[in-house]
Amino acid sequence: MSILIPDLASGFESPPSFFEGPSSLAKVLRALEIRNTSSEALAETLPFSGSDATAGAENELQAVVLGEKGDVDLPITIEESNYYKNILKRVKAGETPRRAVADLERYLHDQKEKVWENSWVRFPRSLLSPFANQTLEHDLLQDKAQSSGPRRQDAQNFLFSRNGEELLRTPVSYLLKLALADAIGSEENCHPLVKSTARRILSHFLSDNTSPETFSFHPVSLRPGSQMGKALAGETAVRFLLTQMLTLYANHRFHLMSRGQRAMVYFAPHPPIRQQQLNEIISASFYRELFMSPCLAGWDEGEKKHQYMILCHQVLSRSQLNAIGKLKEAGIIVNDLVTLPKLSNTSLEWARFNRKLLSRHTLLATGTTGSLLQNELDLPVHRLKSGPLGGDQQIGAKIAEEEVDFLIFFWDPMEPHPHDTDVKALLRIAVVYNLPVACNRASADFMISLLLMAEPYQRLLPEYRDIVERKTPA
Repeated sequence: MSILIPDLASGFESPPSFFEGPSSLAKVLRALEIRNTSSEALAETLPFSGSDATAGAENELQAVVLGEKGDVDLPITIEESNYYKNILKRVKAGETPRRAVADLERYLHDQKEKVWENSWVRFPRSLLSPFANQTLEHDLLQDKAQSSGPRRQDAQNFLFSRNGEELLRTPVSYLLKLALADAIGSEENCHPLVKSTARRILSHFLSDNTSPETFSFHPVSLRPGSQMGKALAGETAVRFLLTQMLTLYANHRFHLMSRGQRAMVYFAPHPPIRQQQLNEIISASFYRELFMSPCLAGWDEGEKKHQYMILCHQVLSRSQLNAIGKLKEAGIIVNDLVTLPKLSNTSLEWARFNRKLLSRHTLLATGTTGSLLQNELDLPVHRLKSGPLGGDQQIGAKIAEEEVDFLIFFWDPMEPHPHDTDVKALLRIAVVYNLPVACNRASADFMISLLLMAEPYQRLLPEYRDIVERKTPA
């Protein structure tokens, strides 16, 4: 039985006759709950057939830049950063252990393969064709939906001058889109169909992730006798081939090779290994500065998306610190082979920054916090038991014995503590004995910089005679 369905695009003013009357076809259509109140309602309620199913794919690739340390953007950016300069100053002043900079210098100088994972590239902007320049300017808009609007506030991260020449810095993920825009803008005799197709697929090269991403240029249909998986694999292969051609084009057209840079894009079954190594020796905030994608393509308000991704990374970094404690509570981790401490990134960075001042005092800490401080600061730390296993009570006892002069306890007001009652008891005993307590970085900064920290200080203890001498009723 064949069923004639009207052209949905043209719509209709009155219901087709086969929806009405007592015919068996009308009954079938009503039983299927197909609505004919409008062309949109008809399209929404029509059942799918086999040929209606389509598939597409989004693929994330890995990117590297090959070259000498002095030619590639990533090592240049690290060595020119305030983060690196400040570490060198602190090591020279004895405020930070030499190991803090030794690991980073080893990463920079021991690169025999000269492979820099997810590095950006830099080249003269003058090499871009007019259409590529137009594409760049559009993507630098604060809101791409408003073509006359202002630039992003972070535009200076991508454009800078050196020796009187304007240079462009861009991640490899965005380099692919620029290369395609430049190719169709540079070819005067480009066929209109080729040009229109290239313009259409520009948006399929995304730059909202650290690594390059592309998604299907066209959906693959499921037809009787066809193999959708095979067809999708073929479409993915064509996309990967074009990605390789654009990478080669960019290396030569933008003079990357002659400037000591060679971009490469490839499939990989594992995350970037060297990038992981770098992540372990720098702060989370500096890692975000180096690798968080600027979202130049894929979103109308790329800067807002970039800020959102930074927030996500901050939340994940914080929640990771709490995850091990929760896994231990559940009995999934039963030993300390994995030593992610409860010490937050903020408090660890504070301790590194104030190492010189802390070195003048005797340090006590609970559990893995003490182990981490000892390793990071290269200072002796008297370690107590883990907080939930009695370490908080041990500190409280030392406060009661007047063996502690200053308590630093950074806690997250947005996260519950598994040993909340112990923490409350610790803070209470600190108040009882009039002990200075720093619960955040600002208060710790003020306290540790006071002149009183460098000399003996006699705390005035409250008078609790009435409580001590209180008798139990007979």
